[in-house]
Formats: sequence, C-alpha cells, structure tokens
Amino acid sequence: SAVVNLDHNAGKKLTFSLRMAPTYTKEDAPLSNGSQFANPILTAFFLRPLQNPYNTDGSLNISNASKDFSSVYNPVYIAKNDIHSLSTFSGIGSAQVKYNILNNLSFTSKMGLQFTTLEEFYYNNPNHGDGKAANGRGYTYYSRYFLYDFVNQFDYHANLTKNKDLTLDAKLATEAILSKGYFISAQSQNYSTPRLPLSTNASTVTQGSATASDYSFNSSFGNLSLNYKGKYIIAGTLRRDGSSRFGINNQYGTFPSAGIAWNISKEYFLERVDFINDLKLRASYGSAGNAELGNYGAKQTFGFGANYNGNPGGTFNTLGNVSLTWEKDNQFDIGFDASLLKDRISL
Repeated sequence: SAVVNLDHNAGKKLTFSLRMAPTYTKEDAPLSNGSQFANPILTAFFLRPLQNPYNTDGSLNISNASKDFSSVYNPVYIAKNDIHSLSTFSGIGSAQVKYNILNNLSFTSKMGLQFTTLEEFYYNNPNHGDGKAANGRGYTYYSRYFLYDFVNQFDYHANLTKNKDLTLDAKLATEAILSKGYFISAQSQNYSTPRLPLSTNASTVTQGSATASDYSFNSSFGNLSLNYKGKYIIAGTLRRDGSSRFGINNQYGTFPSAGIAWNISKEYFLERVDFINDLKLRASYGSAGNAELGNYGAKQTFGFGANYNGNPGGTFNTLGNVSLTWEKDNQFDIGFDASLLKDRISL
C-alpha cells in the first residue's frame, strides 16, 4: 500500500491538490468454510488425537479405510494440494482545483475515484477431498468496481455590515456520481492432470456467467446562511437529486431544509454565569430522500436460462415499475447543546 498527497499553489488565486491511496493484497489459505469436510479446523473435531497423516514410507496418507480417513479428509494433504487464493487491488484517489475569483468568491472542482478488483480461485485436487468425485474441481471469480464522484462548487462569503457583525455565506454546486460493477464466475471439473489447476484446463464446464450492474446520480444543491455576531443563525438548503434507479418520469426529487440557532451563552445576561461555558438552542425542519434499493427495480427485465426440452428459452424476471420514485422523509428536530463547568460536562 502507499499514500500520496500533493499540494501546489500556482499563484495567489489558483491551487491544486492530489490524493492517491493504492493498496494490493494477496492471500493463500486453506478452505475455511466450516460446513465442508475439507475445512482443516472442522477435521480437528473428528480425527483421533494420535491419527497419523503420513504412511510408514513418509508419503501422505489418503486411504479411506476405517482406521485412516474414512469420514473426513487428511488436512495435511488438503493444505498441500488444494488451492484457495485471493488477490485484491484497491485504488482511491481525488484531484481538486480551486480558483479564487474574488476575495470572497471561489470556485472548486473536485473529482473522486474508486477502483477495486477482486480475483479469487479455488481448486480441489482430484485424488483426495471434495474434488475426488468430480476428478478435480476449479472455481474462478472476478469482480471489478468503479466509481467516480464529480463536484463543481461556488462558495461566497459577504460581510453585510461594516463592523462584520452580520455575515452571509452561500454555496451553489452540482454533483455527478457513476458506479459500474462487472462480475465473472466460472466453474469446471474433470481434470486431466493436477499439475494444471486453472479451471480452463478441465474438460467439463459446470457454470459460467458474466453480469454487470450500474447506477448514476445527478444532483444540484445550494445553501444560504445568515450569522449575526455568532448569536443568531438562520440557514436553508435546497437539493434537487436524480437517480437512474427510479422510473423515467420520477427520477428527480426536491428536498428542502431550514434551521435556526440561538447561541444563548453569548447574550449579556449570561456573561457572568461562570459555570455555563456554552449554551445553544437549535431547531430544524427538512426533507431527505432515500435511494438505497436495487439498481433496476423500475425497469422491466428479461432473462435467459429458462430452457425447455433442451431448447434455450427466456422469461421476464421483473415487471418493473415506471412510477417508482424517491422515498421521502420529513423530519423536525429541536434541541440544545450545553457545555458546563469548564467543559467538564457536555449535554
């Protein structure tokens, strides 16, 4: 793994930053599924304490006689001849450009990336263990994930009074998110030799599939806040979010929210109350959207594999729902924050 952080100031107005964190891992381990007899941990519960995994000539014992390995497998042989390998590459990075248009107005463009691949391989040898009945079995899995998050944002700050008691902060932004997943699975059996364990060398393919799953979001949002001496704060936010997961006529939802806060500890009547360090009363009301559902629930899908009488066939998997839309949650909150006795107590 590695971490790279780069920052560069190209003058007083323009700055660049780059963040990268690539990681690669590779694991080789015996089968760990506790429900299978090839699991070496499971065999510890069934084998005799003095049972010898070796023959008298020093070779590994794979006899299925009652005195040897009739009900479970020799874990030493399995560990040496079966394969379970897993390799993962993950790359997370971001790049940002910020330009100060004015002293109180800036534009920021940021791109975040995530890329992950997962390769997994199982091999059960043809001589002893789970793969003996099939004359060897091989499983190959490949998964690839890619996601980008692209944000463009304007930030504005203004002092509305000469003494800077009243300030205004505003933000206007757009965001685009795209996620793509790709998955391959292949299984085969009946190997001509254990020296070539890759599943492509087996003579019988038992399963093969390739699938993909994508989704995207497109959002616009902005917020505005007024702050008077840090005592009184009013803020509002408006979001317009769209998602490919919903029906074509209902892909977008609008979600407003607003809040107020009163920093009571800055009022004159509490200035001499020593045991109160901070006291703030706040209230907010807003709407939030939920898009955590399947990627294709709104679409009518058709799948193949419904074969009949040796002939290929297909059928509808889902009927779809063109009216599927955002789940909205309206919430009202009111509360207070307090810090007492020189911050020893926080509420």
